[in-house]
Amino acid sequence: MGLYLGHKTQMSTKYKVWQNGYHAEMAVSGWFIKQKVQYIHNNPVVQKIVTAPEHYVFNSARNYAELENELGVTVLFLG
Repeated sequence: MGLYLGHKTQMSTKYKVWQNGYHAEMAVSGWFIKQKVQYIHNNPVVQKIVTAPEHYVFNSARNYAELENELGVTVLFLG
């Protein structure tokens, strides 16, 4: 049993990962990139999966906090 992209099922609408639509924005400033990285890092906290971004092992927050992490990440120092 699995989900296939393009097929609308009750399960696919109940357990969505992404919002409908697509809105690309050019990342032209350090501020913009930093804002998006922080947003990604804070998602598990907002969803009450962890209490701090660096506690979540599936994103780069641990790398940015200079903690041990198995993810190979290039940390951007954006100020």
